[in-house]
Amino acid sequence: MRSDGEPAFAVWLTGLPASGKSTIARALAAELALKGVRAAVLESDAVRREINPQPKYDDAERDAFYATLACLARMLVLHGVPVIVDATANRRAYRDRARTAIPRFLEVHVRCPLAVCQARDPKGIYRRG
Repeated sequence: MRSDGEPAFAVWLTGLPASGKSTIARALAAELALKGVRAAVLESDAVRREINPQPKYDDAERDAFYATLACLARMLVLHGVPVIVDATANRRAYRDRARTAIPRFLEVHVRCPLAVCQARDPKGIYRRG
């Protein structure tokens, strides 16, 4: 339970790289704070840097990463901390695992035109092909 007696929850923002997930996560956390709800934000880029500073982005590593992210979110929710997760999670299996593991889970797909994501591309993902 949160300090106000309401149950904690998770909002999982998914979508293309550079679609605005991190921006929305921070804005949502700020809006919730105005209403007295302090939510943790698990930004996938920051979590990944802590877990693996030089990621390979292969299937096994991605699977382990998204399992860890879901586990962290679950622990926070179970301890009464609302959490906002910002993660591409491009495979349904990653999101299904999180949905199954995390109580009071809401998945939000952030839609953004591919051309806009490509124009933003702060990490050069789209240039790599």
